[in-house]
Parts: sequence; C-alpha cells; structure tokens
Amino acid sequence: MPIDPFFESSPQEHSLIKTELVAKYFDAWSKIMLNRNKANTIGFVDLFSGAGSFRVGDEEVESTPLQISRKVISDSQLQKHVRLFFNDKKPDHIDALRKRIEDLEHIDQLRYAPAFSNTEVGQNLYGALSSFASFPTIYFIDPYGYKGMSTDLVRRLISGWGSECVFFFNYDAINRAINNDVVSPLMQEIFGAVRAEKLPGMVAGASSKERERIVLQGFRDTLKENGSSFTIAFRFLRPGMKRTSHYIVFASKAFRGYDVMRDIMARTGHYQNAMPMFEWAPGARQAELNLDQPKQRAMDAMEQILISHAAGTNDRVDKVYERFSVDTPFIKKAFKDVLRAMEEKGLISIDPPADARKKGTLADHCVVNFPKQGG
Repeated sequence: MPIDPFFESSPQEHSLIKTELVAKYFDAWSKIMLNRNKANTIGFVDLFSGAGSFRVGDEEVESTPLQISRKVISDSQLQKHVRLFFNDKKPDHIDALRKRIEDLEHIDQLRYAPAFSNTEVGQNLYGALSSFASFPTIYFIDPYGYKGMSTDLVRRLISGWGSECVFFFNYDAINRAINNDVVSPLMQEIFGAVRAEKLPGMVAGASSKERERIVLQGFRDTLKENGSSFTIAFRFLRPGMKRTSHYIVFASKAFRGYDVMRDIMARTGHYQNAMPMFEWAPGARQAELNLDQPKQRAMDAMEQILISHAAGTNDRVDKVYERFSVDTPFIKKAFKDVLRAMEEKGLISIDPPADARKKGTLADHCVVNFPKQGG
C-alpha cells in the first residue's frame, strides 16, 4: 500500500511535539508507577521505532527511543526497574537504532538490556511482547501510514494493569480510505467490521468538520468498546493550512493516566481565548492570551452540567472532578475554578467553606454538597 508522501518526512514541529508528549508522559507515569504504586518493573515499547533521529533544518534530533533511553539511563531508580523494547520492520532502521542506543554512555548500567526486533506489527509480534503483559507498560504505536494500527492491538496491549497506549491516528489518510474497497480490511481493523461498514454512509454529505468529528468519535467509540475506558486526542494541523493531518491518541483503562496526559496535552498545545485547544498549529503562539469570554462560556456550561446531574449528591472534590471532567477541556485547576465560582454564587456549599480555607484554594479532599433541584 503506498504511503502518503506527507508522512515519509513529517513536519519538523509535529515530530518534535509528538516526541515531547510521549517523553513528558513517560516521565510522569514512571514516577507514579514506581513511587506511588510500588511496581517492581515497568516497560516502554515502541513498535515503529525508526532509526533513532529526524532532521530539524540542519540539526539532527534524537527521536523518542533515544530520548526515553537517555531518561532511563539518567535516573538511578529507572535504571533498576525499566525494560525497553524497540521494534521496526526495516532491518536497517533497527540496526541503526540498536547501534545508537548501545553506544550511549552508561547504557551498561541498566538492569535490563534494551531488546530489539525487526518484525512487522501483527499477530506474530504478540509472542515477543508476552512478558510485558505482566507489568505496567507504555506502548507507543507510530506507523508511517495506518497499516499495523488496530483497536484489537490496543486492546491486547493495555489489558494488563497500569498499561497504556499512545499512538498515531492518520486522519488525513484514513478519511480518504473510508470509501476505498481495496483497503476495507484495514478499515475494519481500525473501526471494527460493523462500524467500518456504516462509516461511508455516516459521512456522506457531511461537512469536512462534521466528517472529521464522526470519524474520530467512531474510532474512540471502538476503542472504548475494546476496553479503553478513557481516550484523548491531540490534533495536528498541516503546516500553513487549517486542515487536520493526524492525531496523537492516548488510550487507558484508568482515569489517573488519562488525567495526567490531558494535563500534558493541554499545556503543550496552544490556547485560544484562554481555553486549551488540544492541538498543534505550526506557528501558533503557544501561550496565547486573549479575552476570557469563551472560557467563561465553557465554565457556565460546566456549571449547568453540575447543577443538573450532581443535584442532591455530595462527594470529595477529586471524585466530582473524575466523574464530570472526562471528555471536556477542564484540567483540575480549571475545574476547581468552576466549583469555587459556584460556591461564591451560593449554588453549592463546600466543607470546609471558603473562609476556613487558604484564599483561592480548594483541596481534593474538600466535600462538595450539591442541593436538590428546586430545593
């Protein structure tokens, strides 16, 4: 199957941001797994590793496998607990990556030597990964197109406790393939047989914006049906255009991992009118500060959701956040802003109340009381 030339040499900013997202998440996730959950072993697996670098102008930049390897080498705790696995079906790529990693200074201090494979992603790779199912692992799936990406693969990979998946969703190419019978088996792997059959009819006549929403939501729904309770997508735009090229999607069974990645994505992408967009537009100002009016509208909408759906209940702040923030742009700080604003308006009460807390704060353990509607 031909590869979209656009993806043979990804835009420089896109590659940098993709690597940054994965590296930041690995850093946060590894601390949680080792320090709080006391996991004895954790893993990082990259199924489409490449040769280890990409070019940004005249500069050669280390890609995700090299950056993760350096992170593990630099941390004495990670040295003892992390297992690394790198795969690429191209022998020259994996050979180049192996040499670069084995040449890293102090690589011999790792308890587990990095493992390398040059196998095409599919059923035949599951055996090589079977040992990783017994401990928390981050799986990074970054194919050149979309062959090798399937919801069944994600389901298998995150079946173990603490395991999560970050992957490339090639929207531009998938969107063009939906009506192409030649690649219908690949569409079935991505969306499931039933949804893949329905998609052409669902997007027929839809605007480009609505078509994108239908395709992405269909994929996320398929992931959820296959065990990924929490998903979040980070959008990348084509350079100089408003059209989507691809997404980086995160899939997890646990709210905790979802929340950490949502926070990282919100802070990595640009802001529009004081709200995170969960996207990267080349050349956009990444800390754009505009009027707060759209943010206020979002806060008002969340306020109405809480008034309607939490009426007559009481719970800790962190539990209310977990219940109502999923699939919204509200990271914890912004969600707490909504609760404190509701408290000031007298719409809810919080124990302890504002005058008994440090000004402007709201701890996770505080209890929020939502009055009954009409009460």
